[in-house]
Amino acid sequence: MKKLLLVAMLFISFNGFSQKLTKDANGNYHTVKLEDKKTNNTFTDDKGVVYPIYLNSKEKPYVIRKSKKTGKEYKQYLKI
Repeated sequence: MKKLLLVAMLFISFNGFSQKLTKDANGNYHTVKLEDKKTNNTFTDDKGVVYPIYLNSKEKPYVIRKSKKTGKEYKQYLKI
């Protein structure tokens, strides 16, 4: 039980370090939501479908594709 509690505390502490903060004029801190950026570049797959390229908060490129089986959208990261 102690190990489970320790692991849970560890995950919670890692989540706290991954947030970006800004300070407003009153001295209060607020979290900043990092949004992905759409670039002007495109990616064409082997079937000729053209996808716009996005950059995540760590500047890694990806495209948004749709699953044929479920119809859900997912991110496919590109290796350059």
